[in-house]
Amino acid sequence: MHCQLECGSYLQTDEAHGNSIQSQTIGDIALLPAGIEQGGFFFNNLSTEEIISRRSRTPLPMSNDVIDSVHALAEADKVS
Repeated sequence: MHCQLECGSYLQTDEAHGNSIQSQTIGDIALLPAGIEQGGFFFNNLSTEEIISRRSRTPLPMSNDVIDSVHALAEADKVS
């Protein structure tokens, strides 16, 4: 049984960068299940604002920095 995520949850997803010094995880907001049995989910990447699909993720508490980032994205999109 796969752990279900709540829409709007903050988490880190794994990124494959080989042996580079780039970050191996990225901060995302959970959107909705990807509809695959392996437990994939769609996420909003907070750095690029892209919608991505990942299976591997680590839920984390939402810090004030994350909240500020989400508010800044909403303001840029003129959403209140």
